Amino acid sequence: MDAGRFDTIARSLTTGASRRRLLQSLSLSAAATLLPRSLAARALDAGNDPTAVPAGANTPTCTSGSDCPAGQVCVDRVCQVPGETGGADAPPGTDATPASATTTAAGGAEPTARAITTPEAGTTPEPAVAAISPDQALFAQIHSGICGQLEASPAFSLLDLTVAGGSTGTTTAGQPTAVPARYSTTVVDANLADLLDSPYSVDVRLTADDPATSIACGDVGGVVGGQATEGEIAIGMPTRNSSGYLGIAWLRDEGERLVVTAFVAPGQGGGTVADFAAAAPSIDETPEEASVVSDIEAGTVVVVTEEVNLRAAPSAEASVVGLLPQGQELIATAAPVNNWVAVRDPETDRPGYVSADYLALAEE
Repeated sequence: MDAGRFDTIARSLTTGASRRRLLQSLSLSAAATLLPRSLAARALDAGNDPTAVPAGANTPTCTSGSDCPAGQVCVDRVCQVPGETGGADAPPGTDATPASATTTAAGGAEPTARAITTPEAGTTPEPAVAAISPDQALFAQIHSGICGQLEASPAFSLLDLTVAGGSTGTTTAGQPTAVPARYSTTVVDANLADLLDSPYSVDVRLTADDPATSIACGDVGGVVGGQATEGEIAIGMPTRNSSGYLGIAWLRDEGERLVVTAFVAPGQGGGTVADFAAAAPSIDETPEEASVVSDIEAGTVVVVTEEVNLRAAPSAEASVVGLLPQGQELIATAAPVNNWVAVRDPETDRPGYVSADYLALAEE
């Protein structure tokens, strides 16, 4: 007996509910014989009438497409509109939305968008500055405040710290195992008492305006030595931000100005701050009297009477572009203006401005 004849008999003898009970009383093999496997399985699994007319269909059963109304096809002996879900040949439903791409974290059981590394509980990662190249100049500044709590803008900018101390010499001598120290000497318009009355610190950085790049810093304070009117003090600059660099700053009054020598070196290999102190350049304690320079004009050769800064503009607030040692000869490029002389270094051809108070006419 085919499915069509069975359905006709079942409809004439039972209601819809009775037909379901009739189907369920048959063995699975008998149902498979009477009906297509997929339709019988769906009926038995879901408890539905396997001969129910699918939505959109007008003819309950069919043996071929000729048994179905126009626009419908015969699928599993049921007339259906093309594209409707169902039938043995119908592809399973698919989600048109692609799944988000993920990667599996190493050792993880669940996929995750990315592997996230977190510090161990109870620990705080210590910041570290970038590696320092052997020829890299370092920024040195005096800031108001204590190390770790410095004012953003420096109170005094010092010359950059270099292995040659600001000079152009590159010739090396001595033992190759020696550890070169970077250093510089700067004259600032202040005195030691000013820096001792309020909190100040000497800070050495990789980037001048970024306190996070500090590699060594020392608060100004301690035992003041020297004469009563011209004191001096040396301070240690412990390493910061895991840089491995240590340093010392030597501040010394000289008249109404302050001479600051700062230097740093790597602390690995047994080096200590005390090892670096002996390398600080000495400063002449008896500067010469400045000569009258009223007759300086363009082309005049002048000499530096005591160590002084070479500035980028005719102002004590201008940036420092170099340090001129006592006895350095310069060529004036113009007559003094407001007690500032425009000069040029004949050896390096570097221009700048120097206060006339620290210049004298060179001997002929």
